[in-house]
Amino acid sequence: MKFKILAFLYFLLLGVPALADERPNILWLTVEDISPLIGAYGYDDISTPNIDALAKEGVLYSNAYVTAPVCAVMRSALLTGIFSSSQGTQHMRNEAILSPEIKTYPKLMIEAGYYATNPGKTDYQGLAAKEIWNSSPANYQSRPDKSKPFMHVINHRGTHESQASDDPGRYDIAKLSSFPPYYPDTEKARRVWASHLQQISEMDGWVGEQLAELEASGEAENTIVFFYSDHGSGLPRGKRWAYDSGLKIPLIVRMPDKWKHLMPNAAGSQTDELISTIDLTATVLNLAGVPTPEYMQGRAFLGENLPPERSYIHAHRDRMDERYELIRAVKDKRFKYIRNYEYWKPHLQFNQYAELNKWSGIMEEIRRVYAEPNPPAVIEWFFETKPVEELYDTQNDPHELVNLASDPNYAAKLAELRAEAVRWRKSSRDLGVIPEQILLDRRGQEGEYSYGLHNQASIERAWEVLDNLHKLSAEELIAMMADDDAVIRY
Repeated sequence: MKFKILAFLYFLLLGVPALADERPNILWLTVEDISPLIGAYGYDDISTPNIDALAKEGVLYSNAYVTAPVCAVMRSALLTGIFSSSQGTQHMRNEAILSPEIKTYPKLMIEAGYYATNPGKTDYQGLAAKEIWNSSPANYQSRPDKSKPFMHVINHRGTHESQASDDPGRYDIAKLSSFPPYYPDTEKARRVWASHLQQISEMDGWVGEQLAELEASGEAENTIVFFYSDHGSGLPRGKRWAYDSGLKIPLIVRMPDKWKHLMPNAAGSQTDELISTIDLTATVLNLAGVPTPEYMQGRAFLGENLPPERSYIHAHRDRMDERYELIRAVKDKRFKYIRNYEYWKPHLQFNQYAELNKWSGIMEEIRRVYAEPNPPAVIEWFFETKPVEELYDTQNDPHELVNLASDPNYAAKLAELRAEAVRWRKSSRDLGVIPEQILLDRRGQEGEYSYGLHNQASIERAWEVLDNLHKLSAEELIAMMADDDAVIRY
């Protein structure tokens, strides 16, 4: 006991945080609007030396996915550990209420003794803002009590779609092995893609700066570093879409030596474990020794007493700005299933935010090529109506161009993933079937999550009707117009 007291006084006199070593610090380096277009992920035509070095020191997750392919919607799920579709935040820019029984992860971390800071990106669909963080000073280095461990989130905006251009920077547009086959292969489109790679390379420099700052602070040996993106590429068929180009993200975690026992994988390794961003919340709490509330829907993938690995990830796409949509997706390590509930709409709907701003001009180029005689089939696809179901072998078809849903050789896989989509929507109490205004009218003072918790039967009845909508006759549809439930009538 005397030795412990003397050791504590010694560290105190040196100004070194003695108690902070009892639990790890956590640093999130978050970036916007990028897919895993990084050297460590096998892309040879891009320069990302800092992130590549981070991957060599940590673990690279090759199967990491977001819950929704747009920033604030995904981030609202991250904040609470609850799918956006379960708490009414599935529509981009909405008016959801945080139910009183829900605590955000920053609140839980602060209650557990962490100094939790986020100086920039606090866009959570209105659920909460800066008041949920230790706001001043909003930096781990200037926290008042150095004995406290910290949770610090810092965001880089330079890769956001609003920063896009057609300046290729250092990249030769003729040598782009990563150029997607679903864009028109024109000089304009290649310049936009090269510009996207240039922004990622510039972001890599930012990552290097943040890691150097952490090292200089003396905190690196006690800090677990996460690097990830808020969703896939900000270019068309990425952001706002339920394909891997919109859902799949880079995720790298570096664990210092003293906390290696909290990571099941060796440093410098890759793992194909399925990870959803809904899991990040539970993981951070587990690393901090904070019990995960029962209402959280993710699973911890780092720390002690880990649950079994997940077999599937789930994602959703709903209203994006002024354009309504209702899409659900489920994926295992190889196959992706997409259910289009508004199948009468084209793959590409005009979106004012993405198209009128014309940051890069890529949408103008797609529309220009489509207007030409005999446009390529991959360009015509954007303007065709969607099928009810889509199934892709993402191992052999990573760009998801060949829909296998009608192929009898894949009937068993289609049935498996279709059933999993139904199971998930029931267990998560997916509110997406309820029209937005009706949900606002019904939620009361307790919020959308509480409404879903207490109205599961009526919600599932509406989903079952929607499941079979494409099979119903005109007479059956007309009869539903007299239903007592406004959701069914809608």
